[in-house]
Amino acid sequence: MNMITLWPQGIHFDNYIALKDVNDFGNAVLVTVSRTIIGTALMVITSAFAGYLTTKKQMWHRSLWYRGLVVTMYFNAGMIPWYLNMLGLGLTDNYLGYILPGLVSPYNIILVKTYIESIPASLEESATIDGASTMQTFNQIIVPLAKPILATIAVFGAVANWNSLQDSLILMSNSPQLYTMQHRLWVYLNSSSTLRLPCSQAVPSVPVC
Repeated sequence: MNMITLWPQGIHFDNYIALKDVNDFGNAVLVTVSRTIIGTALMVITSAFAGYLTTKKQMWHRSLWYRGLVVTMYFNAGMIPWYLNMLGLGLTDNYLGYILPGLVSPYNIILVKTYIESIPASLEESATIDGASTMQTFNQIIVPLAKPILATIAVFGAVANWNSLQDSLILMSNSPQLYTMQHRLWVYLNSSSTLRLPCSQAVPSVPVC
């Protein structure tokens, strides 16, 4: 009986070589990379702004907005209402369907808000006394001190955008040129009747041939 060992029994690149047969794979990679960079950058910016605003007592109905934000983390309308909403907004078969829905992330906003509240209020008060505007205080005081949490949510956003399949699968069904890399691979795997390795390269005890 063959046992699972710490060291691999062989290195195989057949699956990677097979990617040359995937149509428009380069374009799919470009779509995935662009949505990851653009979507993550805009998500970090909006999360930083929204998180900072929810810490301000002078914000109009601050508690109401914040509670409404938290509620969305626990209640979801479901797939069909989500799709109908995206359809009504014209975000189906549209590249913006990858970007706009991810701009507001309640979880990330809460993380930013909690982190900013840990920053001493005296720093903002000193900036205000020196004549700094709200935007100057945000850009020169808050953002530099909040870099750790902004980097954290940037990692969250980048991983989510890179691995996302569902939005491409549902929203871009009629636009192959907008398929992400994951969607293109999913189509390729499902269109292949069988994906096999040569018997000579098969892992021992695994019946692949």
